[in-house]
Amino acid sequence: MFRNSAYGWKLGGALALAATLAAFSAWEGESIHPPAWKCLAQPDLWHGEELRVLGKVLSVGREDFVLLWQEAPLTVRHARLPSPGADVEVVGTLDRDGPCLRARDWRALPPRARFRWIWEAVSLAVLALILANFLRHFAFRPEAARLGGR
Repeated sequence: MFRNSAYGWKLGGALALAATLAAFSAWEGESIHPPAWKCLAQPDLWHGEELRVLGKVLSVGREDFVLLWQEAPLTVRHARLPSPGADVEVVGTLDRDGPCLRARDWRALPPRARFRWIWEAVSLAVLALILANFLRHFAFRPEAARLGGR
């Protein structure tokens, strides 16, 4: 029913498709969740872009607070201020002056978000088991390819 006559072409096509989709999602995803260093190093390029940032509040001022975003401090301006040390998610537009984020809204992250690494570890363990299973079944074994009764 299913033949392996073009197995190499099928495998190559599947790997090429996976690589293409990964590159496309990285390229398109950067406009939604850009790296902090790009936004802070090139504020003119990202001026006016809406960003969603996550981080811990380092300090709170009168009209703004400083958020640790991907290991870089970012000033966020909003009328409602969180407490220092809180994990927050902020949505706003980046302003080139500063640079700072003019927040449209922010919310405190629920406690379960702190333990997200557990779910990521489970996902990586499942991936490792799947790869180990593939390796077990598709590994090249010279003794299995031997012809004859030698």
